[in-house]
Amino acid sequence: MAMKTRHVRQGRVESPVNQQGVVLIVGLIMLVVMLLIGITSMRIATMDERISANTMNHGVTFRAAESAVEGVIANEVVLSQARDAGEDTLVTKSVNLNDPAVTSSAGIIYRGYGHAHGSSIGKLGLFRYDIQGTGQIPDLNAATVVTQGIHRIVPAQSSN
Repeated sequence: MAMKTRHVRQGRVESPVNQQGVVLIVGLIMLVVMLLIGITSMRIATMDERISANTMNHGVTFRAAESAVEGVIANEVVLSQARDAGEDTLVTKSVNLNDPAVTSSAGIIYRGYGHAHGSSIGKLGLFRYDIQGTGQIPDLNAATVVTQGIHRIVPAQSSN
């Protein structure tokens, strides 16, 4: 005849059969906790990757927008076209960046003629412009807009 073993604990008698269910439940809880930690880690890694990609795309579009603005500032023909179009009239210019994935353009608005400050004799004037450069990566729906105002100092003019 086989005898059942009994364990005595703080005055209570428990059989090994009653303890086996608790180990299963604790093991399942640990498995669920580890699964949640793994899922959270994957989500954090995915979010970090998205943030990195967005930062890189912003840098590319920002440089494209800045290139458009600088290209217009350096191009006297485009500034002259904006003056000829009249005050507060938008003139647009596309800029080729040699990258088919990135587009770049600039909008130029001539804001008028004024006297250059510090020119006490009145021999210098200035043309005022607002330039807005836009850099885009159309396939990724990413864009950056940069706006800059400039003054071009010129010999004084007798009339506007």
